[in-house]
Amino acid sequence: MHLPKTWPFAKEHALNSSFAALSEELLRQLLTFMKCLSIHLRDSFCCHCICRNFNELEMQLEHERSRREKTEAKLDQYKLDNAYLMSQLQQLSESVRVYLYTTCILLLMVLMIAYSHVHHVSER
Repeated sequence: MHLPKTWPFAKEHALNSSFAALSEELLRQLLTFMKCLSIHLRDSFCCHCICRNFNELEMQLEHERSRREKTEAKLDQYKLDNAYLMSQLQQLSESVRVYLYTTCILLLMVLMIAYSHVHHVSER
């Protein structure tokens, strides 16, 4: 809108128009800047979240690694205990076998002596 230059506020209006145009450009730039800032902040926030999640995952991984190592140590101890108990069982089983053989032999000897004694007495 063009106003006559003689109009009393024409100069002021021209300044206001320039200011309005300048303001529009500044607002446009400010809006662009704010969009960029918003993207940056969002990315920074996401990066922060990713870093935080990554740190949490690292801590969880370390915890799981520690648990696994403890479990493996227990498993190794159980294997040693099992091997020891198996050797004890084998020795005990061997001892029982020897005991049973010895008992059977002694029983047979007692039976043979009893039979010979009974047979010897019956011959008289």
